[in-house]
Amino acid sequence: MTMICRAPLVVCLIWVTLCLLTACARRNICVLYGRPPTFKGEDFADDWIGFTHSDNAYYRLNLTTNNDGVLMGVFATNHVVNYNVTSWIVLSNNMVICQFQPAKNQFDPTNMTCEFQFEKLDSTLYGYDGWREKIQFRRTKFLEDNLSKLGLQILNSNSLPH
Repeated sequence: MTMICRAPLVVCLIWVTLCLLTACARRNICVLYGRPPTFKGEDFADDWIGFTHSDNAYYRLNLTTNNDGVLMGVFATNHVVNYNVTSWIVLSNNMVICQFQPAKNQFDPTNMTCEFQFEKLDSTLYGYDGWREKIQFRRTKFLEDNLSKLGLQILNSNSLPH
């Protein structure tokens, strides 16, 4: 009697294990083993739109496959600034560091750390005078695609300043 009651449980456990193993084999992420996804430099090279936590600015980040790029900031005062990304490197599997041209004044950034999480970058921009600003970036294409699903066409990468 005991074996009959446990048989469905064992079958169920085997079925769940096989499903999880199949999912691990088909994806970069495996919940069962905790295997982290593998990212390469080209996974980061893209156009990104970022917003600050205080919503007082938005940013456009363009990272190229040449490991350089540009960060453009648009502030609440409609003041626009461009910062050249002189280099960016993948430090670990999901961390990127962007270096900027040497600061000319206290408001210029020196570097930015970015934690990559699939379609977003959780970033901290560091300034010459010790300031920092948190920015969450999303791929421009991701934002355009999702806004179009809502019937909105606010973003157009061709109309964004470069």
